[in-house]
Amino acid sequence: MKALCLANLPIGIVLPPGHPLPKHAQIALKDCAGYPFLRSSAHPVISATLSAEFTAFWDDMEPAATCNSTPLLKRLIMAGKGISCFSKIAFVEELKRGELLWRPFALPALNALQVGIVVPTQRALPHVTQNFVGRMRAA
Repeated sequence: MKALCLANLPIGIVLPPGHPLPKHAQIALKDCAGYPFLRSSAHPVISATLSAEFTAFWDDMEPAATCNSTPLLKRLIMAGKGISCFSKIAFVEELKRGELLWRPFALPALNALQVGIVVPTQRALPHVTQNFVGRMRAA
């Protein structure tokens, strides 16, 4: 097995331009409570093992919407319907174009998250995996 690449891809808050939260360098969970929150799943995106504080926030929150379609969540966030939590990799192009903003949570455990691609040494990578590795290196 070998790790092709590792990337620091913490979970943070995705917001539309003009939203008041991005004035902070990092976002506290309590600061998110006053805004409509859009969830990608009913289940926490971070386990309690990694951050009990995040899991409690997720479980206690009443979402404005729960939707498992990332493209639809992007459109809802851009339309100002709410904020959500994602890694930057899901929004690379929108962030580059300034259509969305991203800020890390004020939680050290979440800011240390890394994503990697681990494959058997003898395996040739499919095109989709090569594309994903390229995106991770660019993020």
